[in-house]
Amino acid sequence: MEMVPGARRVAALTDSKTKRSVAQVTANAHRLGIELVLIEAPSLDKLDSALDAVVTARVDAVNVLASGVLYYGRRTIIDRMAASRLPAIYEWPEYASEGALMGYGPTQALISRLQAEMIDRVLKGVSPAQLPVLRATKFGLAINLKTAKALGLTVPPSMIARADEVIE
Repeated sequence: MEMVPGARRVAALTDSKTKRSVAQVTANAHRLGIELVLIEAPSLDKLDSALDAVVTARVDAVNVLASGVLYYGRRTIIDRMAASRLPAIYEWPEYASEGALMGYGPTQALISRLQAEMIDRVLKGVSPAQLPVLRATKFGLAINLKTAKALGLTVPPSMIARADEVIE
């Protein structure tokens, strides 16, 4: 909302496995008085039609949730958002280095390390039932200024100051 303060209608690109994220995004949109348009890409072969739906929904911005389908389709999504001149935020900060406008969330490296630690514990004999539920506690913000400029956006200085990574 800080990047596109005038946004009143926002799409959330989802797949069937993003139910928890969808609930959080829906609650936040309601709290902020934003009209949320949920658009599901259930599989890679349906990604293009989901992106067509995002463009025809006439939204001001897009929130691309984290999922396997959207991860493997990220290049298509990033390119399509740029071509459609739609500002989008992704749940992986690494996407900004691939040309996305911005990403906010835990890094994929952190999540992979947590998964590896759990697998190591199981291989050392710990029962999976005894493993704690782990959640990322460190979130990063990455902003791509080149993409912002191409979209005609001025990144607020306060966002640049808070960003963990600024790509010029």
